[in-house]
Amino acid sequence: MRLRYRQVTRGQGKIFQRLTVEGKGSALGSLEVRSTTSEGNVVPSSIYRLGEEEFVIVVPVLDLPQCVELFSVSADGGRSLLDSHNVSPGWAKNKSRINTALKNEEAESIRNIDSKNRLNKSEITIDRVCFNAWDNNDIVHISVVSLAPPRHDWGEVPGLVLLDSNGREVQDGIAEPIVLSDRIEERGYYSRRHVTYSVRIARDLWSFVVWVRPRDGEDSFVTIQDFELQAWRDRWHFDTLSADFDEAYPEWFRSHKASRSLLEIQRRTRLAIQPRFSIVVPVFNTPIPFLDDMVGSVLGQSYEDFELLLVNASPDNRELADRIARYVNADRRVRELTLDENLGITLNTNQGILAASGDFVCFLDHDDVIEPDLLFSYAEAVNQRPDTDLLYCDEDKLQEGTLVSPFFKPDWNPDLLCSCNYVTHLLAVRKSVLDELELPGREFDGAQDHNMTFRISELARHVHHVRKVLYHWRIHPGSTAGSPDAKSFTSNAGQLSVQGHLDRCHIPAKAVIRPKFDNIFQLDFELEEEPLVSIVIPSRDESGMLGRCVDSLYRSSYKNFEVVIVENGSREPETFALYDSLAREHERVSVVTYPLQGDEFNFSKLVNFGARRSKGDLILLLNNDTEVVSPGWLTQMVGRCLRDDVGAVGAKLLYPDGTIQHAGVSFHLTFPDHLGQLMPDMSPNYFNLLNFTQDVTAVTGACLLTRRELFDRLGGFDETDFTVAYNDVDYCLRLGELGYHVVYCAESVLTHYESVSRGSDLGGEKAVRHCAERANLLRRWPSYFVEGDPMLSPYIAKDGKYRKLNFLI
Repeated sequence: MRLRYRQVTRGQGKIFQRLTVEGKGSALGSLEVRSTTSEGNVVPSSIYRLGEEEFVIVVPVLDLPQCVELFSVSADGGRSLLDSHNVSPGWAKNKSRINTALKNEEAESIRNIDSKNRLNKSEITIDRVCFNAWDNNDIVHISVVSLAPPRHDWGEVPGLVLLDSNGREVQDGIAEPIVLSDRIEERGYYSRRHVTYSVRIARDLWSFVVWVRPRDGEDSFVTIQDFELQAWRDRWHFDTLSADFDEAYPEWFRSHKASRSLLEIQRRTRLAIQPRFSIVVPVFNTPIPFLDDMVGSVLGQSYEDFELLLVNASPDNRELADRIARYVNADRRVRELTLDENLGITLNTNQGILAASGDFVCFLDHDDVIEPDLLFSYAEAVNQRPDTDLLYCDEDKLQEGTLVSPFFKPDWNPDLLCSCNYVTHLLAVRKSVLDELELPGREFDGAQDHNMTFRISELARHVHHVRKVLYHWRIHPGSTAGSPDAKSFTSNAGQLSVQGHLDRCHIPAKAVIRPKFDNIFQLDFELEEEPLVSIVIPSRDESGMLGRCVDSLYRSSYKNFEVVIVENGSREPETFALYDSLAREHERVSVVTYPLQGDEFNFSKLVNFGARRSKGDLILLLNNDTEVVSPGWLTQMVGRCLRDDVGAVGAKLLYPDGTIQHAGVSFHLTFPDHLGQLMPDMSPNYFNLLNFTQDVTAVTGACLLTRRELFDRLGGFDETDFTVAYNDVDYCLRLGELGYHVVYCAESVLTHYESVSRGSDLGGEKAVRHCAERANLLRRWPSYFVEGDPMLSPYIAKDGKYRKLNFLI
């Protein structure tokens, strides 16, 4: 018997070597290979038969030499070593280059042969690589698809190992692989298993080998090379690049700002209502270039009915006083109020308010600038809605002459305002409303605008958001725009502002500063009594999943709830045994059986059926594949749902690997989608909004809390047009139509074990039904598909779940 190693080539991170076994005889049996690095680590390897005497050995491309051993395996399982030889990375690379240069057809024929021989092998692919900014690691989602004869006994999930480029098992920066989904499908003549894993890898890992080791069957492996991994990282970066980090923004803004011709038209336009604006600017040792820029941006307004009140709290600064005097003498609209001493920004501002003569008082920082069409845009808004009492606009930051970090704000969002001061600039309030208030004290220094927004909004008839970037917030040492730590007192003042709002509105909660965030707040509710919450869970088999869900509910700090399980065609004995067990172990657990008709599955009917058989004043719709993470989740949701202006509250849902499954629902041109889906939890994407409680257009029915009176008033979920999909979205839109807020509660966190690839495998009747229900949503709510999500700016891309900059307008 003679062994001949022949052509060598490389492809897709693997080395392929042709082997001829001459005169082996029938007693040789089958062949196996084993590869070991020069450090002694076993790495994956495979052998494929080409013919009676022709084979191909496959090993991964590594940075270290490998010793490849060839074994003969007899019918009784005995193994004997036939040969061993070394494969070095440099040798394999040179051999492959020579064969490629010579256009060696035999070498080309064995390249990637493993992709052509999938019998008993798994297909391994990378789905995505996500960057986790909090721990500087990447999250890698890996799909493993295996085929087998029908009704195959698949057994346990295959083991998955990652090796670095030296063949060592990856340890640093990686957690144990997490199984995100495991789906088995019978497709007539074959069975298919699709497992999705999630692993964390260190950011400095540049190539790795994925090695899948099933209980039975053959091992499979792929090598992810440095250029492939970089491509995945780049793809994630650009797919999720939110507007505030987009380096193309300065050019984008230049094409979207008001043109000279438009400004001239505005100057000549005489509006039916011509409000007068008093712009109050507290000045304290302002650098002259900053003052010049600020004053110049005000005097350059296309709308000219305003006064500029410069409240100078630095009388000893002669250069500054002279420059202000020059502006006062040059333009009658500029007035100076000189203070004997610096009283702090709140009290200084109060002096400007008392001196203001306009219909609206605007608050401008002494080092910032505004666009020339800001006041015209505000006056135009007042003409559109004469009952407007508070206005604000979008903004960005001015850093060393470059515009960066645009903030395209949502329309009026009171729950977000309790999380952070998202309104900030340029705040304009009606003077007649302001006159009704007692002016605040210096305890609000650093958050005086946050406090003012709360006070005016509590009395305002209408709050208007001008959807344009009209304010440039300068970044420089000492500014809060450049560093929230520059004025650390702002967090305490902001907390005081939020608490004052809660107290005045009789909301039973304490405002606390969120850990890890500057100037961000959460509400800790202190309910005098807990109303009964009916938790309605539709369920069919999957007893292990349901048991985990229900058990986790009883770890909640909120205790006054009942669990109503809607039984829907279960067949497994374990399910009914679980029902009995849950009723024995926990209080207030009941099972109601839906009268199933044939193979019908109508999720809306199940929800409505369970709700009608529950007792609580509040109804929580919950999927059986969820698990409570934060013990205070239900208290947070109930506290908000009890408000008269709130119709529904949803939670933050995470996949098992900590990436986001749901952080509110947004609309774009094709269908609703989950905000931030697949972003790592606590992602800073777009001003950290994924982590802040706020009002949204809709929330998922996988965890949705609503008041019974509203659920009954709307007739629950629509059982005709939305049997499975979009029933939750439709319900939230109907609430919004009645004027109720829908709240995404970021502090209420649950794990959702829904597959990350859910929906991608829709086919046949399911796909037809899904398309029909999407069409029903389009027919009923066409404005959302045409105009987009009202809670997202038109300058956010229409596939807005990552809040990317819209380059199509």
